[in-house]
Amino acid sequence: MVSRSRAININASRLLDSANAWSNCLARLESTTFEWLTTLKLVNVEDMLDHTHLNSIGKLRNLVGLHLLSSSSRSTILDDRLIKAWGHQAANDHAFLNLRTLFFTGRFTLTEVCFSHLDKFPSLSLFGLQPWYRNTVESKYPSNYSPTWSTVNM
Repeated sequence: MVSRSRAININASRLLDSANAWSNCLARLESTTFEWLTTLKLVNVEDMLDHTHLNSIGKLRNLVGLHLLSSSSRSTILDDRLIKAWGHQAANDHAFLNLRTLFFTGRFTLTEVCFSHLDKFPSLSLFGLQPWYRNTVESKYPSNYSPTWSTVNM
């Protein structure tokens, strides 16, 4: 029985402090005994994280919610390739077993191809996309940013 839940907000640019910061961060979020469930919100993902970092999120067995915010005007890592890799992990490596909600906010390059890979997430029931329309070269999300969502019930 789950006794607690944790909502964690992480500004990815703060992960620059140490080479092992991402691994240490994930280790603190995991509860293999399911004493708590984790809802993870990563802000400014392009500042530090790449596909390798994001692929390791699937190892969090107690992850029930994931919200990725991209504020970069550069090319984004929130794309079909990432969803395909996560779908492969879900189908073959038993990753994302408890992930129920997945949200992308900001710049993302997803096509209808991603939906076939989302079907591989065994518990996913809500997928939300919120584009960010801002005429700035580099905008950053405030920590209290709360978007309105376009969602797909799975």
